[in-house]
Amino acid sequence: MSRPLPHKDKLCAIIVSHFPDARFAEYLGAIQTQCDRVLIVDNGSVGPALEMLRGLSGGPVRLFETGRNAGLGAALNMGVAHAKNLGYAWVVLFDQDSLPLADMASRFTGILAEYPQPDRIAIIGSRFIDRNRQPMAVQRPAVSGEAPWAEKKRVITSGMLLSLQAFDDTGPFREDFFIDTIDHEFCYRARRKGWRILQTAAPLLAHSVGNYRRHRLLWFDVWRSHHPAWRCYLMTRNPMLLARESHAHAKLLRGGYKAVKNALLILLFEEDKARKIRATLTGYFHGLFRRTEMPAWIKRQIGQPSERPPEG
Repeated sequence: MSRPLPHKDKLCAIIVSHFPDARFAEYLGAIQTQCDRVLIVDNGSVGPALEMLRGLSGGPVRLFETGRNAGLGAALNMGVAHAKNLGYAWVVLFDQDSLPLADMASRFTGILAEYPQPDRIAIIGSRFIDRNRQPMAVQRPAVSGEAPWAEKKRVITSGMLLSLQAFDDTGPFREDFFIDTIDHEFCYRARRKGWRILQTAAPLLAHSVGNYRRHRLLWFDVWRSHHPAWRCYLMTRNPMLLARESHAHAKLLRGGYKAVKNALLILLFEEDKARKIRATLTGYFHGLFRRTEMPAWIKRQIGQPSERPPEG
């Protein structure tokens, strides 16, 4: 293949941070064992969190301070631009609370070496363990005869190996989505261009999705993420925007059902009920009518620039 294989000395990690906690140093250390260089793009941290990041910067770790919460898409695009300037062909994207569980670089290289059309691979996503919903597990052993990858329509951003050749062809991450569904939308555009999206068969990452808690409804377990209201808005709006733009009309109907269901579950189990229900239903209608400008009350909750820790 024409692109260099992503051995450790040819990989650049991009981490987007926003008020990381004290465990970030541990995660950073694990990521450094997988990659040659680490670029941290910080979205508006202040106080002790920013001082910690500045203390960790140096040598192969470089910190870029945006000075505001610019959103995940904008931060990733900034990181990719710097990685390209440094001459990297591949980057691995990480959230600030993601911990690699295995030798990512060698597994990514092995998949690219075995895949029939390696030059058409845009992304290899990492299967992950959600540390909020199940105990931390060791990586499961490979099964004889099993392919080390699976073809996927979409994968999550964290743990994603991204080809910068494919990035140039597909275009940047969508910044008006701010955070949610950015990965799905990018994968959708990449596949339309003929690129392949793969995911590792074995989990390579421990990752936290929201602040999941288990609740009981009659004899059923109900898991709720307990995201703040502004995330409820984006988590509802952005999939509807993508469905409208891709003419997936059935998803619009399912999205309406899901918005009502989530509103009812918020009423039953979550705090800050009124704001979250308002955000969820507003997000659905804004997505349905292709409104990409966030309302002022959502922007105020996000905080631009942010001077407080993230909420879940």
